[in-house]
Amino acid sequence: MTSTRPLHILIVPPEEFVPPYAPVSAIFQYHQGIALQGLGHKVGVLSVTPSLALKPLMVSFFRKLTGRRTYYRQIEGASIAGIIRATLRSILLPGALRRENMGGMTVLRRQLHCWNDGSLQQELDYYRRVIATAFQTYVEEEGRPDIVHVHNAWLSGTACIGLLSAAGIPYCLTEHSTYYARNIIPETFYPTLRAIYSAAGATIAVSPSLLQLLKDRGLSDDVRYIPNILDPSFVLPLPLVERDPGVFTFIHVAELTEKKGQTILLDAFASAFQGKAGIRLVIGGSGALKDELMRRTASLGIGGQVEFTGMLDREMLRSRMLSADAFVLSSLFETFGVVIIEAMSCGKPCIATICGGPEDILDASTGLLVPAGDVDALADAMLRMYETIDTYDADEIRSKAIDVYGPATIARRIEEVYRTILDVSGNELRS
Repeated sequence: MTSTRPLHILIVPPEEFVPPYAPVSAIFQYHQGIALQGLGHKVGVLSVTPSLALKPLMVSFFRKLTGRRTYYRQIEGASIAGIIRATLRSILLPGALRRENMGGMTVLRRQLHCWNDGSLQQELDYYRRVIATAFQTYVEEEGRPDIVHVHNAWLSGTACIGLLSAAGIPYCLTEHSTYYARNIIPETFYPTLRAIYSAAGATIAVSPSLLQLLKDRGLSDDVRYIPNILDPSFVLPLPLVERDPGVFTFIHVAELTEKKGQTILLDAFASAFQGKAGIRLVIGGSGALKDELMRRTASLGIGGQVEFTGMLDREMLRSRMLSADAFVLSSLFETFGVVIIEAMSCGKPCIATICGGPEDILDASTGLLVPAGDVDALADAMLRMYETIDTYDADEIRSKAIDVYGPATIARRIEEVYRTILDVSGNELRS
């Protein structure tokens, strides 16, 4: 019989856990952990602090001297003196270990010395070393977890499988990564990845499209679909936000990188609305392409219609969503698309590309789908959205987002998976 006792859950994300310089990094895992705590469980997190490896830091110093991009987000925008300080810290300071309490969750942040992380194997070796030392410290301080929730087989899974097998602790694997669709992981790593999927107590994919891709790649035939979770703040009652009735606003929010397709978005917006002062595009987020995108905006003649907000905190993001008319996502690759369900929870219809996740979220009542990378199709969809905005029901869109992706719904589905794993492994009975 399945136990109902509170569980001790340890989350291992594939990226740094909501650091100050990247507040949306591992944000899905953060919201998931908070929701699981809401069901009465104890939740901890192991967070790998990026290496700031010495060789890339020194290369970044010389790139900075010649006006080119540096290698690490942590030092983007840093002065030459700042890069020198980061390099000296990497040389002189011992491996850093920090403990934090985030929303009631114990977060253990670990960083170790590293000479180079330029290859996938070097990145993996660093991640394994950090997780091994962080896991030992966590167990000593917080006790042995009942189950570990590993997010992504690459890095998290490859780092955890050996130590969890030795410890006799079962794990649940959730896959979010776009690496498979983008063919970033070499075939030589696939035997290891298949072993990770095989050893998992359960495997979850965050979209049906990703689920099918994992099967097609021969990684696992036993995968279940549980979508990502909606930020709890987006479930709160909607505040009143003043809107300019004479302006129609599209909003786009994402990291400013090639895979998010912002150049395609700008080209499509210019094609459809260049010179129409009553139609605006708000682009939220930061990233390496910001300067390039701003130059492109000017060259397209839409500088007066496009606003770059920079990084938005959760409160400002919600406010900006509410003050817009429609959301648009131009990604080339996604495995889900959390920002879409955030926009839907604000009652906004969405335009998104068919890129691996959005096609499993949107339907005719909530928005429009277009092929990824197609400027003309995206321009046509934005025109159609502008012309038919009154046909969408904001209350219906919001209800769909909360009913399907709300924290309580998703947390209970994940909890059910944990209980099943523990029943099968016998860990519940031994507890």
